[in-house]
Amino acid sequence: MSLRVVFSVDVEEEGLFSGRYAPVAEGVSNVARLRRLEFVTREFGVPLTLLCTWPVLNDPGCRDILRRWREELGAEIAAHLHPWNTPPLSGAPGQAWTPSENMDTELLDAKLAELAHACRAATGEAPASFRMGRFDLGPKVRALLPRHGFRVDGSIVPVSWSPALPEAFLSPADPYLLPVAGGAAITEAPVTMVPLSPALRKAAWRLACGLGPGAGGWFLRRFHVLGAAGTLPTWFPLASMKLAVQLHLSRGGNVVHLFLHSSELMPGCAPHVSDEAAVSRVVARTRGLLHWLRRRAEPLGGMRGATMASLAVPPRPQGEARA
Repeated sequence: MSLRVVFSVDVEEEGLFSGRYAPVAEGVSNVARLRRLEFVTREFGVPLTLLCTWPVLNDPGCRDILRRWREELGAEIAAHLHPWNTPPLSGAPGQAWTPSENMDTELLDAKLAELAHACRAATGEAPASFRMGRFDLGPKVRALLPRHGFRVDGSIVPVSWSPALPEAFLSPADPYLLPVAGGAAITEAPVTMVPLSPALRKAAWRLACGLGPGAGGWFLRRFHVLGAAGTLPTWFPLASMKLAVQLHLSRGGNVVHLFLHSSELMPGCAPHVSDEAAVSRVVARTRGLLHWLRRRAEPLGGMRGATMASLAVPPRPQGEARA
């Protein structure tokens, strides 16, 4: 079986990584920098999954860029919800982040509808894939996804912790069906992050449960620094990304999911990419990993690029027996 490789990019406005959550986007000029990733498709045959926020989808220049990626490079155009700047706005000042579980369900539903509509208007097709801003996939958001046509979610990063979905810390690294309210399910396509030791991850979880939500959450948020490796070029050096793939494959995985923010391709848009040299290092790590993945996948039948939507697994019919 060939190794499937997914590369998703959160295509979003500037002004993030600053602690501000403004209701009006500061700009979307970083989207043009996606050209730095054209080699991912042209050289390695991996189509990008571009998860776009409402300000991006409603900018004429960005729509032209997205259409080109879709028509010339086979990219999937998907949806990324930033609730602080996606209409309808609640009338709050908008500079503080509100967890999705603290938001009114009808308001969240309306924002998802508006985001899906913006995606259809920009591309002519309904979006199939989704990622929640700040990976804040609480039960409210999860329950609403199927009604807006979303079949695949990419909001979970294993071996990481958030109050919205604490069990993500223990989630698998390969795609799986994620139950939602009402007996439905969507395919979860987690970003590839693996524990260095599964036993150590379970021990850390048990310890955190004993410490309680405050201290336990603080501990689990930091576990990945020394206890995990992943395929995120801005988080990990090339050696760590290779280690993540080796561990994932040794444990039966067959999908590797890379992840970036579009703003990480523009100098100064994130604290860890302060200049062009820093961006070039991120791009070089990405290219280095893909080169290595192609060689590593040869004994497995080769490397095959995939979009998030292509990972969708049909839900098991009710009453069907398990094999």
